[in-house]
Amino acid sequence: CEAGTITIQEIALYNMQSIYASFPGVAFSFVQGKVDIIQRAFYDALNILGYGEDAPTPAEDVEGPLGLIGKEDFYAGVNNIFEMYEPVPSFVNFLVQSEEHCYANRPEVYTATTKGSLGGRGGASLLDFVGLEPLGGG
Repeated sequence: CEAGTITIQEIALYNMQSIYASFPGVAFSFVQGKVDIIQRAFYDALNILGYGEDAPTPAEDVEGPLGLIGKEDFYAGVNNIFEMYEPVPSFVNFLVQSEEHCYANRPEVYTATTKGSLGGRGGASLLDFVGLEPLGGG
């Protein structure tokens, strides 16, 4: 931390591992849009302000007038972060094919699937995911 090299993901992983060690029945769950436009804008804002010097800035995968990080680069980064959390047995995630930022406080919580905010054929339901006991009832 004092060296200035720690990341929020490392802090989250440490906390998840510490909590899991004492409370293995606790699930850690992330629900988000695969290409969340708010998170992409936040990423860009930090880079513009000089806080993202170590983060890769996409040269070609840039979209729109704001020059947001592209969807492909963002999604790859999200997957890299979630892969960091895989050592925690109680880690689960639900990614919706969308740019939406939040679901729990919006009507889309009732329609979202992995195929999109308004649902889609064959996609797992967010409501079903939230109702699951991912650790077998712990």
